Amino acid sequence: MTTSSPVLDDRIQSYLAETTIVRFATVTPSGRPHVAPFWFATDGERIVIGTLANQTTRNLAANPDCSLLVDLGTDFRDLRGAHIRGHARMWRDDEVVPEAVRTLLAEINRIHSDELRESEFERYERWETRVHVFIEMIPESATWFDLGGAEMGRTGNGAQRPIGPASR
Repeated sequence: MTTSSPVLDDRIQSYLAETTIVRFATVTPSGRPHVAPFWFATDGERIVIGTLANQTTRNLAANPDCSLLVDLGTDFRDLRGAHIRGHARMWRDDEVVPEAVRTLLAEINRIHSDELRESEFERYERWETRVHVFIEMIPESATWFDLGGAEMGRTGNGAQRPIGPASR
């Protein structure tokens, strides 16, 4: 029997706190995977990404299933992170955006405030005309890993299923 545990548990939240960029995966209408890097913020219940209308948002409009990878470390001894699965909701900047999402969007801007003021980013903003889109990922399950520590585990749906060396 499987039980449900918090998806973004303390371990996964600590991994997310160590980085400012995650890899976000969606499925194209033809069923192919699509992965792109994004700035993000989380409150422990959701992960929010602010972006422009692009392939990721077109994919989510057709299929809200998505996953996110946080990967840390540069060699096997310190390779750790989590693969988070869930579904997404989206809003355009001309729509009413829920307060929890707006709060996390403000956090993204705070985290990246220095980058947002750089001349390269300001030049990019001047020529970019695509509409802003806000993505809220609702995590449903995750697999975390710490390869150097020989540990793996699951959270959320299916968390009771054994994984890694302990499952042998």
